[in-house]
Amino acid sequence: MIGIACGFRHTTPAPYDRNTSLEHTVREQYVNAVIQAGGVPILLPAVEDVKSLDRIESAIDGPLLPGGDDISPVHYGQEPHPALGDLSPECDESQLHITRRILAQDRPKPVLAICRGAQLLNVAAGGTLFQDIPSQIQNPIQHRQVSHTSVALHTIHIKTGSILHTVFGSELIQSNSYHHQAIDSIADGFVLSAESSDGVIEAIEMPGAPFVLGIQCHPEALCEVDPIYQTLFGEFVMATISHKS
Repeated sequence: MIGIACGFRHTTPAPYDRNTSLEHTVREQYVNAVIQAGGVPILLPAVEDVKSLDRIESAIDGPLLPGGDDISPVHYGQEPHPALGDLSPECDESQLHITRRILAQDRPKPVLAICRGAQLLNVAAGGTLFQDIPSQIQNPIQHRQVSHTSVALHTIHIKTGSILHTVFGSELIQSNSYHHQAIDSIADGFVLSAESSDGVIEAIEMPGAPFVLGIQCHPEALCEVDPIYQTLFGEFVMATISHKS
């Protein structure tokens, strides 16, 4: 069972409702990618109760941490940058708890962390973020593309011997890009797996763990365009099966 962490948003109330309602949300592309990889997707709500979160973590074979809102800088010891975007405190707290619980295990469960998820994985392990690429990184390329998510716009340089190198079989791939935050200092216990031409970190992984990977692009949006991205989800699901045996 692959636990896909949900987003958390306020919705516009119906005419007969005085209050906004709250919804747990997840993009269909994540669900489809897991199903196509042979996994069973389970949606993980953003709940506050720690005991419930512990039971959720125990029940899943591995979490998929998806894209979403910015991560609050309070979690990595910084004040808010003027360009800081929308936050989701409920998602921050619940996803950080589950991720830290997994990272503390002697044999960490496989983790696939995407975009915001990659940043959260780094923060959970003690790393920091750039809160706004355009104002904090010199001469950046476009990381928040205007084109559709299915368009692979820029090049990722992959480290030889990394999980991504094993999956993609190449040191260069084209990816999409939809983020304005990025990993700054990599957490202890993690290493650089890939970067873009301007030096922005595009992927990190945990050496010694079979599959604990954070990737900054959105592979779920590229699966139908380039089958190699579906392979990434397949390797993740296979890693969860191997971890159980």
